[in-house]
Amino acid sequence: MAAYSLALYMDFSAYSDFAIGVSRVMGIRVPENFNWPYLSTNIQDFWNRWHMSLSTWVRDYVFSTVGRQLFKTPLRQRPGVIATASYFATFLVVGAWHGLATNFLVWGAYHAVLVTLFHFYKTWLPESVSTSRVYQSRLVSAGGILFTFALVTIGLVFFRTDVPRAVRVLRLMLFM
Repeated sequence: MAAYSLALYMDFSAYSDFAIGVSRVMGIRVPENFNWPYLSTNIQDFWNRWHMSLSTWVRDYVFSTVGRQLFKTPLRQRPGVIATASYFATFLVVGAWHGLATNFLVWGAYHAVLVTLFHFYKTWLPESVSTSRVYQSRLVSAGGILFTFALVTIGLVFFRTDVPRAVRVLRLMLFM
């Protein structure tokens, strides 16, 4: 799965680089679409670096729209619920964008869970911890990179195959 994860990145990134190069030949500037996502220290950073055109679009047109609409309801008293609903709407759209199949929706929901958990972690983490030398050390950053890569790679099992087969692969990967 780690090899698949790297191959998928190289494939997507190469298509984007090809489009950027062809566009430049024609005098059109197209922005980068991948910014070393596998060096991300957390899942939010990953999504800020992975498929940036898609990530920006869903942030602007799904996440922000859902959040704004929910803040007009009694849920405005519960920003955590609004954030959770916004993340789930966003990542279900991202999953559906890849294909209207159960495995892509599960993959999207998986990322919604990860980003939601990171949102609450970041919200509840005391500032004294987040600004400490230890927390900002290279060792902790390296651990974050490895952990994020592992989480993304685990999720790609659902991206790669149907749900029953993905569950079997995950059992072998995680519980063998």
